[in-house]
Amino acid sequence: MDSINHSEMFFRNRKAKEELKQLAIKEMDAAIINNYESMPIWKPGTKKGQGVRVFYTTPISLNFE
Repeated sequence: MDSINHSEMFFRNRKAKEELKQLAIKEMDAAIINNYESMPIWKPGTKKGQGVRVFYTTPISLNFE
């Protein structure tokens, strides 16, 4: 019967978790970029008929199933 090498199992488990994390990050990045690219063209901010700088934060909600 083979003995269990706990340090090797820990290393493989940690490596697998890191690979899954990197894959998830890539998929989330692609989904966010796709979402922004599908938005309509934004209208520039104006005040009294003049163009003004506008700062806007777009909330992003992620649901994991």
